[in-house]
Amino acid sequence: MDQILEGLLDSGQPDGIKLAIINRICEQGAQPVHPTTTVRGVLEVASRWSLHGTTSLQVSSGFRLLNSWGVPSAGSVFPAFFTPELVSRLLHSYDQGQSRVIAANVPLLLREGFRVMSRAGFSVYYEHAETVQMGVANMVRGCERGDRHTVRNIGLLLREFPECVPAKDVQVLDLCVAILEHLSLGVPPQDGKQILKYIRFTDEIAGFLSALWASRPNSVLEACLSDLFRIISSPLPTPADGSWEGQRADEPPICLAAVVQHIPVELASRVVKSVVTDSSVNELMIETAVGQIVEWLKWPSARNVDVWLLCFLTELAADRKFSLLVRITELNSEQVAENLMYPQLRLPSFKVLSQMLLSFQHSPVPFHKALEKLLPVLVELQHQLLSSPEARSWLSSLAGLLQCLMYQHSGFPELYDPVLDLIKDCPTLSQDEMKAKLQQSSWLSQVSGSVAMEMGNPAGSSVIVATQKKLEEGKTGLDNLVNTCYMNSVLQALYMCDQFRRGILSKVPGSQESVLDKLQHVFALLCQSNRPSVSPSRLLQVSRPPWFLPGQQQDCSEFLKYLLDRLHEDEKGLLETGGSGSFMRSLSTSSSGSVSPGGTLKKSEKKVAVTLTSIKMKTDDEISRSGSQGSDYAPPSLVESTFRGKVKTTLRCLACKAESVKSESFSDIPLAFPNCSRLSDSFPQKSLAGGGMHQSVVTVDPSVVTQGDKAMATDMKTTNSSNTAQAAKDSGENTPSIHTSPNNSQGVDSEDGCHDTFSLNDLIAFYLKTEQLTGDNKYHCEKCGKLQDGERSITISESPNYLILSLLRFSYNIKLQSRTKIFQDVRYPRTLALPVDKSTRSSLTSSASSSSLSKQHSRNSSNSSGTYAQNMLDSNHAEDALNCEKFKQLAQRLNPKTEDVSLSSKPYLEGQQQCELYGLSAVVVHSGTSSECGHYYCYARHSRCGQVDPAFLDKIGEDIGSVDLLPDRWYNFNDSRVSHAKFETFSNVTKRFSKDTAYVLIYRKLDPVPKVTPPSLEPVLRTELRDFVIKDNETFLKEQELEARVRKEQRRRSSSVDSAKFSNWTNKDDDDDDDNDNYRGPGCNPGLGGGHDTSGSRFVF
Repeated sequence: MDQILEGLLDSGQPDGIKLAIINRICEQGAQPVHPTTTVRGVLEVASRWSLHGTTSLQVSSGFRLLNSWGVPSAGSVFPAFFTPELVSRLLHSYDQGQSRVIAANVPLLLREGFRVMSRAGFSVYYEHAETVQMGVANMVRGCERGDRHTVRNIGLLLREFPECVPAKDVQVLDLCVAILEHLSLGVPPQDGKQILKYIRFTDEIAGFLSALWASRPNSVLEACLSDLFRIISSPLPTPADGSWEGQRADEPPICLAAVVQHIPVELASRVVKSVVTDSSVNELMIETAVGQIVEWLKWPSARNVDVWLLCFLTELAADRKFSLLVRITELNSEQVAENLMYPQLRLPSFKVLSQMLLSFQHSPVPFHKALEKLLPVLVELQHQLLSSPEARSWLSSLAGLLQCLMYQHSGFPELYDPVLDLIKDCPTLSQDEMKAKLQQSSWLSQVSGSVAMEMGNPAGSSVIVATQKKLEEGKTGLDNLVNTCYMNSVLQALYMCDQFRRGILSKVPGSQESVLDKLQHVFALLCQSNRPSVSPSRLLQVSRPPWFLPGQQQDCSEFLKYLLDRLHEDEKGLLETGGSGSFMRSLSTSSSGSVSPGGTLKKSEKKVAVTLTSIKMKTDDEISRSGSQGSDYAPPSLVESTFRGKVKTTLRCLACKAESVKSESFSDIPLAFPNCSRLSDSFPQKSLAGGGMHQSVVTVDPSVVTQGDKAMATDMKTTNSSNTAQAAKDSGENTPSIHTSPNNSQGVDSEDGCHDTFSLNDLIAFYLKTEQLTGDNKYHCEKCGKLQDGERSITISESPNYLILSLLRFSYNIKLQSRTKIFQDVRYPRTLALPVDKSTRSSLTSSASSSSLSKQHSRNSSNSSGTYAQNMLDSNHAEDALNCEKFKQLAQRLNPKTEDVSLSSKPYLEGQQQCELYGLSAVVVHSGTSSECGHYYCYARHSRCGQVDPAFLDKIGEDIGSVDLLPDRWYNFNDSRVSHAKFETFSNVTKRFSKDTAYVLIYRKLDPVPKVTPPSLEPVLRTELRDFVIKDNETFLKEQELEARVRKEQRRRSSSVDSAKFSNWTNKDDDDDDDNDNYRGPGCNPGLGGGHDTSGSRFVF
């Protein structure tokens, strides 16, 4: 019969005839009476056809003959044919190479043999199964690279006959490793039909591997995962293993992606963390492994690959391996972005790409590379909008990602313009939403196990937290460089002045050593640095006043004036080397020259009048002359356009009613405390900072201070431009920049009638109070030609965009012979009504200054010169006109009035006087007993460029004192610490901490008409600044990585120390100063009020 079969296939008969004859022979095999030699001959032919057949007819016929002739003879002939020795030879048949064996059919032939014996009810095949158990792992390893068919058929054999699966865990592990190694070899075929079969077979093999894991303890799975990492982390094949020979290093084991979906996802975070923290695993291995897993995203049926990648990105960030993250992102982000072109790969690739790019915040390089791949995706989605419902959803998701990235890496309009055109119809994220996403994705915000916790797994809850976390993007602390809190608080307050910050960042400095250039670098870091805090050391070197001694506490108000002065000079190119005597004095300048009996300042005393540095701004006469010169007129500087206001000082003779009016510019308004202290006007002051420009202080008995000492009347005839409005006012009653106080440093003096608490309106009213020049304080009237009674008044004629108010808290205590502090609490409102006299503004001045302001700073400045009525006329919408009317009514309601005659001699609104509304923008708090010691910190918020949300106008209730027209989102800047704050908390800080008092207040002028330019739009950093920030962020990541390694090494060392000895070592004596919990570093104490002040001069914690 065997010869008939061999001759049949060798004949030239058609396949149909051959198949009919073979069918007939299979039917004859079902008959039980056949000679043994005939049966054995047919079984041998069947096995040869199955393993060596050259046609599908021959192979399929071989399996049919084996079954049809084997079952009837299973009790006699077949056991003698299908022996364990035959099974062993079959397992190694493809190694014996005379005639080529169809390797994929070997396990099928074994399966058919086991089926025959199983149907006959014999148990002899268990011996055969043991033979399979011993050799199946080697059979897998012996398969050709990429021969998925054979390994898949081995899986079919073992699934149908689990007795053939190795019994011991070690043997099962060996089989699993052999399958993993096989899946890691070979490259998928290029033919379309073949690749589909290749993918299907690979998935079936992975499914069988999962079945093996399910039947064994977890230790087998964990060992397999360890070996899986060994495979994907090997950059080159292992030379000692022959099965790896010929494997190209550039062929990633992409087929292993089929295994990932069968690994329990809850193990991902724990397994990845063990890899990342394993000291035996180097960074090259992790980099290679992650690169291979990125390739797995391309596997069509892969699932959970993105989860493992996100775990790696998160755990590496939590372990502070930033250099490795940089390399991984730069190498793989472009490839992940390319995957988005294929819909079946889009979701997992988008998750991974989002985490990669949103967390890579120190450089735009990976984003810009990925952007080249994303543009075609956006174009394709645009084309699919009408035909695919999912296209719109994907376009919105990509638009949100791109908006965040373009916000983070601004300054590349040529790259971003095509993107903006493609996503212009998509929803736009708010700035807060973009910041939140960036903050959440930041490397410094990642904690170990966060991916597992998101999936609801409490097991992955171990946390590694940075020593100091950044509050949010754009909110960065400033390091204290030994008693530099005065500078830090001022810089943070100015930074939060949106118009000023944007103006600074948009300027081009003339010198790299200028104050403007260094301030730009600090502001750029505050805006885009990844650090929780930055060091302003270079700015300190160029901005510290010459009379400020390094390492000593200074007056923040004085520093603020000097800084604005230098910025003004840098921009105008008028920097002088001969000191600041030629600069115009601000309103805080105090003239301490003595007053003659006739009220005229003695010329000999004028030379020693105190002159604090300030901004040299043009007077009305200078502006008028400049305006007549046409194009020669220099536009105002940023400091002028932001902080400049004007005051009008009027001297009026009560006899002839003659008046002398002088208008001057100011950058800040000093507010003295009424009836709380007395001033020795007859002697010049000495600067706290030790500057040589001030004279020494001579004290006098307060009981001999007369009315003539309370006021200085300046002769109308001899008044010149060197006398500022504040020089005239501050020498008057109780309004000096440095006061003399009897014996009351707490601010409550019943003899002087001091108030426990003042409102800011009280202090403004006192500042604007008309002063009577009578008795010994008469002045010489030029018209009358003799001394006459008169009065002097100050009015604000032009309000600045940002109003700086300095509370003159520091006084000179005569009895203690030292500088002390006035501790009166001051209630400052969130919305301030400032009285402004509009009647005296010359048309020429308004034309020259206002037009220049609008040209130079139109983006950032509000309409500082227009009245509310003009706003209504200019408005094209009835709604804007209605808002302006509500705004005007609110200003009238907030108009400060007082019933205390001692504070105000006349109402604010007279004739053309009206109130401008301001919103509180920043508060600088001083904590301490004098300006020589203590600490400064700041509260500030964004002011939306003064634009008022109309919704706020509709929410104004009866409590007019709590009106707030700006977003109530405050921040506390305390050197390197930045935190959220509430107005209700810090506005009452003096009640809780008696030494903490508001010192400098900054208000932003409000405008009820919305501007076209979005108030949150930030300027693009110039290239040099952007590169500076990128480089610093890269340095910071390296520092964090090194710090994490040091901490890990310290933990490793400390864990080896005996716990009892460690406890004894840490229990030092109480007198050990180095271990004192109260010890502070060289900076100021960042806390509120608590015990950091001392009585010693310039002793600051």
